[in-house]
Amino acid sequence: MEEVNERIAQNKYARMAGLAYLLVIAVFVTGLFLRSSVEKSGNFIDSSHRIAASEHVYRIGVSVQLSTMLLALWLAISLYVALRPANRNLALAAFSFRLSEIVLGSMWIVLQFLSSSVHIAADHAGMFSVGQLSELSELITQASANSLNVSAIFMGMGSTIFFYLFLRSRYIPRALSGLGIFASLLVIAACFAKLILPEYTSILDLAFIPTGLSEVATGLWLMVKGLNRESQALQA
Repeated sequence: MEEVNERIAQNKYARMAGLAYLLVIAVFVTGLFLRSSVEKSGNFIDSSHRIAASEHVYRIGVSVQLSTMLLALWLAISLYVALRPANRNLALAAFSFRLSEIVLGSMWIVLQFLSSSVHIAADHAGMFSVGQLSELSELITQASANSLNVSAIFMGMGSTIFFYLFLRSRYIPRALSGLGIFASLLVIAACFAKLILPEYTSILDLAFIPTGLSEVATGLWLMVKGLNRESQALQA
């Protein structure tokens, strides 16, 4: 009876993880859209005028992306509980990597709010010149990009281990697990490359496409199918 209850709870957390996978992507893209609709392209002065004119929209966009960090924590906890029976130590290692991702990602969010404050200051007369604020904004942008890349590396590490546990346990189709491992390793490689060769960021960002596809597919599978019952029985 206890084993049955444990498998029910395991499936419950697996379905929660599936929902979290989808929400993380949807919420992050929504926040990115809101920010991009304000920032657009142009020089520092033009961006400052647009952000100052739509400050609340910009801050809502960043706040929406902050909620992505909370959803990512929910995802990490759900995956840990669902995959703990496969290998407790590896599941804990994966959770630790994803937790580090969330901490670093939260630092990125703080830098986004700081960036908006600098742009707004540039739109009004103050003790700093526009040139000084522009240079400060560039430094914040570089720090923000680096923190996001490092966060993504930790995300890739945790995701690789979680998908390895899916592959080992056969809780989901092996092809789906294999795609997740490949996509996660690709993100790690791309983010290291972005730290070394930032001029190729636009091209390297394409490495996130397989990750998006694998996480959407995994999320839908977990929500609809849950975990493979035969594999659960073998684990028990």
